[in-house]
Amino acid sequence: RSMLGVKQFWYFGFPARFLRLVSIGDFVKQGQILALLDANDYELGKQILKAQLNSAVVERNFSQADLERFRVLREQNIIALPEFNRYETRHIALRDKVAAIEAQLRQAVNQLRYTQLRADRDGVIAALRPGGIAESLLILLPASFKSAIKKSGLMFQNI
Repeated sequence: RSMLGVKQFWYFGFPARFLRLVSIGDFVKQGQILALLDANDYELGKQILKAQLNSAVVERNFSQADLERFRVLREQNIIALPEFNRYETRHIALRDKVAAIEAQLRQAVNQLRYTQLRADRDGVIAALRPGGIAESLLILLPASFKSAIKKSGLMFQNI
């Protein structure tokens, strides 16, 4: 007999929680969430990156304004080229920092997608593989199989 609920297991060497939302024999629709991996750490990571990005964008924007001011001063020969280059280099570094954090944020959002197991098609949960991360391996049969299996007298089961 399959049981819904939270399971504890090790995921890439770290304790994790897994919540299965379906049982054997359940009919599911394409895109329906079948199981969830605890996403708290991933969500916190995403929030941290958003805060870092906001800070870096503000810093880059101030740097851009400084660079424009110093560009005018350089064109008027009020400041030396090395002084201007220092501000230009700082701006380039901040621009690259923003790009790097944006890439990390995209990666964090992508990792969050891996915390949801969704049905790839309409169907019936035919079996569950219990234990550890394998708990997420749900065998999904097309919906038409449910009536055929019931007529045959076979039972859905844990494997």
